[in-house]
Amino acid sequence: MSKKMILLVVMSFLMISLSKAQTPYDTIDVNIDYLEPLITVPNAFTPNGDGLNDYFYPFIYYNYPIIKYELRIFSINGQQVFYTTDPYARWGGDQVDMATIHNYSKSFVYYLYVQFSNGVSKKLRGSFLLLII
Repeated sequence: MSKKMILLVVMSFLMISLSKAQTPYDTIDVNIDYLEPLITVPNAFTPNGDGLNDYFYPFIYYNYPIIKYELRIFSINGQQVFYTTDPYARWGGDQVDMATIHNYSKSFVYYLYVQFSNGVSKKLRGSFLLLII
């Protein structure tokens, strides 16, 4: 049999097999092994209740559990407006006196400390904007 004929037979068989298949796709599980912690922090958020970017929180990707976590948020004039040791807590700009703070500042500073069970720790500092739209 020639190569062209074999290829035609194989292609026909493949097309028939795919047309009889219930689902033409499959799933695969991928485990990503992070050698170093990957922590990303947004530079802005919009707490307007639309369900998109309503809260400020860091995204933490690493293969080890968090054993110590500290997030502090300060207004630009140094007043602490949020503090948590819960890695799942989110800040929505909803402190009691936020109306006064928003009048003076829509820019905030964060300090983040995370320690993992394998001894690795990360400290991050930066700023972000609270956008009212």
